Amino acid sequence: MDERAAFKTIGHAIRHRFYVLIAILALFLIGAGVASVIRPPVYQGTAVLRVDERINASQGFDLALQAGELLSAHFIQSATSQPVLQRACSGPNLAKTPLPSLTCTATSLALRVSANTTRGGANWIAVSVTASSAADAAALADAVAYAMMDQNAADIDQLIAPTREYLQNELTRINTEIATVQANLAKVPPSPLTSPATTAEQTHLTLLQSEYGSTYDKLQALATEQQRLSGSLTLVQTASPPVKPIDPDPLRYLAIALVAGLCIGLAAVVLLDRFDDRLFETEALSQAAGTRLVIAVSHKDALTARAEPYALARANLLAQHPHMRKLLVVAASRRDLVRPIAAGLGLAGVKAGQKVLVVDADANTYVMQQQHGMNGSRMTIVSAPPDPDVRIANEAAGQEDDKYDLTIMSAPSPDRDSTAVSLARTVDLAIVVATAKTTRSSDVRRTAEALRLAGIQVVASIFATDAAKEAPAEPETPAKEVYEVAANQYRLPTWRGPTGS
Repeated sequence: MDERAAFKTIGHAIRHRFYVLIAILALFLIGAGVASVIRPPVYQGTAVLRVDERINASQGFDLALQAGELLSAHFIQSATSQPVLQRACSGPNLAKTPLPSLTCTATSLALRVSANTTRGGANWIAVSVTASSAADAAALADAVAYAMMDQNAADIDQLIAPTREYLQNELTRINTEIATVQANLAKVPPSPLTSPATTAEQTHLTLLQSEYGSTYDKLQALATEQQRLSGSLTLVQTASPPVKPIDPDPLRYLAIALVAGLCIGLAAVVLLDRFDDRLFETEALSQAAGTRLVIAVSHKDALTARAEPYALARANLLAQHPHMRKLLVVAASRRDLVRPIAAGLGLAGVKAGQKVLVVDADANTYVMQQQHGMNGSRMTIVSAPPDPDVRIANEAAGQEDDKYDLTIMSAPSPDRDSTAVSLARTVDLAIVVATAKTTRSSDVRRTAEALRLAGIQVVASIFATDAAKEAPAEPETPAKEVYEVAANQYRLPTWRGPTGS
């Protein structure tokens, strides 16, 4: 796993890229608001039908309940079937609605119809239809409900038709035989004695009449059963025009946008944090530079009275390296400025009563500055361009070694020029400077490795919590301290100030 992965947590990503999360969330919420305004309204009409389970009551409560649930499921499926939709869009069903001019097709209606059981139980079915107007939605919902009842009656009639046809044919046959027997009996002359043939005919007629009555009873029972089955689905509540549309729903849109924005925003910040190796915390700088000592400072406090972080950095360095006299401050990348950091460390030495020389090896002009403190402490800042003559910085440090307690040299990143590597033999220790939210961990690793290969011991790293451009243009002058400047001097180390002392 990448060594940066230890710091790539969701909390880290949210903390340092909170603006990305807020931006994505705001984008989703704005999109939801715009959609709720520009989308055309959609109304939903609902009609309620009841499934009569009493036809199965004789089978027992459990079986009747199961049969009723199956019957409800059948009706729910039939609500979106083509036969029902075609019946709903036909003239007779639409004519039952208050809008006789309303028209539809089974294909278009299929996309707008839904059916499900209500909270009242499995024997209550709600049929809903959406439309662009409230009246159309209610009218179409009623048309679908009527079509479901008509289709149920047609299905029952189709189911019973073979039995009914058989019974009707039996009645016709029996009636024909009865007529034949009665005709035969009418041909027999009246006689006090009944012949065996006549007796047989009369017995046959009696049987036929009994069979006719039984068959007729079956046909009547079948008609009754058909009527009862056809009434298993009834319309108990017609659809009323809805007061407000179901879509767009601003609250629902905003809730969905909030959840989606949070999910996508979290994913985005985690991915950005995973592939972005910029430094946001001191632990990440310590890991990249390979130093146990990491101190967070501010460019704003470099030359002001609020220099406690720099005093802390100096104290830590002296605690670990009490014989430190020459310190190299190196920028981790091209985007880091080290002169304020070096000046801040020098000011901390002045406050501690030391004589400090700060050599800025990343300057465009030759300038020397002096700042005197109490008890004879003094800080001299020498600006010397690194190119094309590095020896100026070396001479500035070498000629003043015996007059200064601490020499601090600042140099740009090794990937920019070779000043830091050239000063390797003249310094005791080195620290790497990185800027929060700007410097990349790969730059810090490359700079630290280059310094170690040059023979310089990298003992600490400084984490600048703000950019140098955020520091004040002119440093604040502490009380009871004198600030002197000399510019455009060729041999800067020989300058002793306006008094010549």
